[in-house]
Amino acid sequence: MGKPEIAVIGGGIAGMIAALEVARLGGSPTLYEATPKLGGRAQTRELEGFYLNQGPHALYLAGALCAALADFDVKVSGRGPDLPNGLAVWSGAAHPFPLRRTGRSHDPLDAADSQALAAFFTDMANDAHLGVGVSLREALNGLPARAAMVIAALVRLSTYVDGLDEIDGKAALDQLRLSFAGTIYVDGGWRTLVEGLTLRTSQAGVTIKTGDRVSSLNRADDGSIRVEARSGSVRTFSAAILAVPPHAAQKMLPTSQNLTAAVAATCPVRLMSLDLALSQLPNPEATFALGFDEPTYLSVHSDRAALAPTGGALVHVAHYLRPGEQANPDLFARIEGMADSLQPGWRSAVVHEQRLSGATVAFDFPRFENGGTRAKVTLTDSPGVYLAGDWVGDTGMLADAAAASAYCAARSAYRFCCDGSSTTSESGT
Repeated sequence: MGKPEIAVIGGGIAGMIAALEVARLGGSPTLYEATPKLGGRAQTRELEGFYLNQGPHALYLAGALCAALADFDVKVSGRGPDLPNGLAVWSGAAHPFPLRRTGRSHDPLDAADSQALAAFFTDMANDAHLGVGVSLREALNGLPARAAMVIAALVRLSTYVDGLDEIDGKAALDQLRLSFAGTIYVDGGWRTLVEGLTLRTSQAGVTIKTGDRVSSLNRADDGSIRVEARSGSVRTFSAAILAVPPHAAQKMLPTSQNLTAAVAATCPVRLMSLDLALSQLPNPEATFALGFDEPTYLSVHSDRAALAPTGGALVHVAHYLRPGEQANPDLFARIEGMADSLQPGWRSAVVHEQRLSGATVAFDFPRFENGGTRAKVTLTDSPGVYLAGDWVGDTGMLADAAAASAYCAARSAYRFCCDGSSTTSESGT
């Protein structure tokens, strides 16, 4: 019996990890990517020595993606934001950042607020079930209002979700714990990990087809899966993994009611971002700031990672959108206002700027109304077809969800090819 041939459709983070895992298990993966390059939303633009990701990106050191990079020997480096020495923007003014895990008082928090924060962080460390069955707002009930606002801001920072009522309480606090284990801005931008994964797929013998968009999946008479591309090419496979955005997956497989329902239930995480490549940093004292009563963020990523030429600075200023909120170009005035306040004179130092209006950070997040779940990896009404991406599976959020679901989809697809089983634990790595 030859190696099981498995199609992986979508060459982003999830698709590359799925293809690598299929190859390691002993399968023969073919990786399809509609664009000329692999990487998806993890691609980085290099402009005169500046490395611009598609908005602010952070890698969680204890997350599934970092584990996958280590698993496939893809090396990355960098440092994360210095939160304790950062700024909290509150009522339009910048204050010292409230230190976590302490009872110290920092204006505008009083002693009771700081003590409540310290107690909450202790509960988080000792109770893995904190937030189960409730929204984040309910999980924070009982905290003083300002202490709850601090937790909400930290959750927003680690999840990109501005939705106390929408996000599942346990998932939100799990992600906050993950952020406390360490995050980094990646030297050279996320292209570093894209290039590393691309090299590993080539070395693993993955067949890579870029610039050829898959248009449909159909079941052949013999039960195999027929993959048709817009170029006119047609191939059959024993199994397929859809590692593409939800609506793209639905277009490829419109006959799956499971998939149609899963896509209809998604709610994307989005933000507005002003990404600035500056010849110099006007105010070296303001390298990180988080809005506490507004969903805003400023971080000089080049202060912690190699992302700018000597003397230059790469700054991300962002506004997190609420679930379902439409992008509004007028918000850029508020984003620029934050930059004016913390980095006055930035306009005269601009070398390049990138404006992202309503950029998708992730295609779904664990919502309270859905019990904290997302789309399942397995499509029970389409045997042999599996899903992977940041909108799939029960493990992690953001790129970590993409990595975890990619492992799960690869193992499930390979097992299906070997014994016809469609069962999966949905637990990723």
